[in-house]
Amino acid sequence: MVTAHYGKRVLESLFVHIFSRPSIPVKQVYLNFAHYWLIFGGLISSELCYFYKPPVLTPAATKIWLGLFTISEIMNGACHLHLRSLRTNKKEDTEGENKRKIPYGYGFNQISCANYFWETTAWFSFAMLTQLKTCKC
Repeated sequence: MVTAHYGKRVLESLFVHIFSRPSIPVKQVYLNFAHYWLIFGGLISSELCYFYKPPVLTPAATKIWLGLFTISEIMNGACHLHLRSLRTNKKEDTEGENKRKIPYGYGFNQISCANYFWETTAWFSFAMLTQLKTCKC
């Protein structure tokens, strides 16, 4: 689930997100990947591989949490694609302004930052499925 989430995130950074200016210098990209893949990945994987005791979940509960994670990731991706579609192309912008439109659908009708809501929901379902607890070794 973690690999799927961050794999989706890398693909979105490459093909979906539009950066008006570089968000970080190229040499800082390695630190960004180190943060996500080494630190976070290392902490989660060590917890899951070495200290983890699987929770007692029914097969139905497992399917529900995994399903919620999958739906949340899909909706988060849909939100990012929708937000990208709302940005004007600078080449087509005749007035010299980069105008923004108000998002709608995909949860934006109910919540102003639906993309963050879906990401939070995905991580909540991950937490409920794995039920990670602090190791008392």
